[in-house]
Amino acid sequence: MNKLFKIVFATAMIIFALSCSSEQDNKNIKNDKEPKQEQKDVHKYEQKQETEQELKQEKEQEPEQELKQENGQEQQIGMSAINHPAENKIIEYPADDYLLLSEAEDEAPRYIDKAGNEIIQSGEYYMCFTDTFRNYAIVADDKKGYIAINRKNQFLFKIFVYDNGPDYVSEGLFRITKNKKIGYADAKTGKIVIKPIYQAAYPFENGIATVALTAKTIKDDEHYMWKSDNWIKINKKGKQVK
Repeated sequence: MNKLFKIVFATAMIIFALSCSSEQDNKNIKNDKEPKQEQKDVHKYEQKQETEQELKQEKEQEPEQELKQENGQEQQIGMSAINHPAENKIIEYPADDYLLLSEAEDEAPRYIDKAGNEIIQSGEYYMCFTDTFRNYAIVADDKKGYIAINRKNQFLFKIFVYDNGPDYVSEGLFRITKNKKIGYADAKTGKIVIKPIYQAAYPFENGIATVALTAKTIKDDEHYMWKSDNWIKINKKGKQVK
């Protein structure tokens, strides 16, 4: 009996020992798996954190890039202003937006706005021929002679001299000069409609002007006259007509 009890007891102890060993192995296996899962989660978080950081950097860089583009645009505009002639700087203003010629006694003429503020100061030009300054004005400059200026007081072009004064308007156009060549500008807007390419050019009559690409200027007493073998006729678009 005692021998049988010992055998049963020994068997029970063996089973208990095996059971404890199996449970410990399961815990070890579970612990081995958990760090891997934690490491995987940490990797995901770090990756998400890096992505958020990249997005943050991109957002911070975007305004800087836009600023560079704006600066580049400003530089391009600046270069355009330098490379293109000032005749392109005429801006058409509304009918109720204009400057007025002010000529006080014992003072050189000046231009003021409707509020009385001085826009082009007295003494800058010794004569002004435009009473209501909308898009451009014809003035007399000490060095350049008769010229046209825009509202920013920028030089536009020289005016053809006729009878010791600026050229008169004929059929909505007047003559201008550049490098001793003659062209035509619109009297209303001041914009050049026919580029100065002629050495001789008469005012328009009945929509036609007589011009010459090459001509000689001959003095006749107190006056000058043109002589050319290549006279042609043009319309107001500068196209040759018969």
